[in-house]
Amino acid sequence: MDHAGSLQSSTSSRRFVSLDVLRGVAIAGIFPLNSVAIWITAGAIPVEVFQTAGWTGLRLFFQGHFLPLFSLLFGLSFGMVWRAGRDTRVRPRAALARRAGFLVILGLPHQLFAPGEALLIYGLSGLIFLLPSTLLPRRRAAPVLGLVGLIGIVAGLAIEAQLFTLIGLQLAGFALGILGAAGRWESPSAGRAIMITGVSTGALALAGATLLVLRPELQASYVLLTLVQLVMAAGYVALVLGLMRTRLAPALVAAFEPLGRTALTCYLSATVLITFGAAAVRALAPDPQGLGTWLGLTAWVIGVLAIQNLGMRLWLRRFRRGPLEELWRRFTWWTRDGRPTPRPVPASVS
Repeated sequence: MDHAGSLQSSTSSRRFVSLDVLRGVAIAGIFPLNSVAIWITAGAIPVEVFQTAGWTGLRLFFQGHFLPLFSLLFGLSFGMVWRAGRDTRVRPRAALARRAGFLVILGLPHQLFAPGEALLIYGLSGLIFLLPSTLLPRRRAAPVLGLVGLIGIVAGLAIEAQLFTLIGLQLAGFALGILGAAGRWESPSAGRAIMITGVSTGALALAGATLLVLRPELQASYVLLTLVQLVMAAGYVALVLGLMRTRLAPALVAAFEPLGRTALTCYLSATVLITFGAAAVRALAPDPQGLGTWLGLTAWVIGVLAIQNLGMRLWLRRFRRGPLEELWRRFTWWTRDGRPTPRPVPASVS
């Protein structure tokens, strides 16, 4: 059964259900990693947790997968705003500058609670790299950005610098946004390509992960580990897009769309919850070598994500966007209702 047709209503209102679900999956995937990182920084759990089998599993199947996905989606949304801004009275470059600047404003204080968090990096890279990219000629912008993005990804692997890889993914995502890729993902004709991509990337990722498990010493190779993570991230994207065309689509939408539509709100509120949760974790004094730590983390992740899902679902019944998303959109377009003012159609000359 193909559910692609059921997604078209979202396309017409400039919301793409698959894109929201992908954002929600990324939010859910980043949450356990952020929990471990913040709790270790706060001294709630010992650093010996890195020596456990649970961390090996997180590293292989979560770490390094969802941050690249977020980078790609950030660039994609940047491109979508650029496309929308061309047909409005609002100057599109000014809108993009405000959109990136808003993340810088949020990211600076967020660094105090989650050092190395993504918002500040995304905001700065948007201002430094994505915004100047809008000066490229329209017809050449997408291929040039795609090529430069690929070069950035390869350079990041060559010099073992994740920042270069993330910027490359943002530029590639920007190219996809300019091309209107989100709408094409939900078209019925894209099903075969998504299936082929999912099978091929899934097989490569499984082979790579199996190799890293059988030969743990290879996990010290930055290039090999990062390649496996990037291929697995691509596999996750193809898997989600493929499942959105099956009977499982309603379940995916119910589980992840509320998180994706309010991704910024969920990302920042998760930091608050993790920070306050550190005190409770410290009091429990988990054994880093035992299952208790990882069972507790699993229960924590499921519980918090379920609460966020319910809370955002109730919020979205009354409002179109999450609270921070609404502020972000109004700041981007610099309008009270968060909508870009359409450019007037020139009067016809008789």
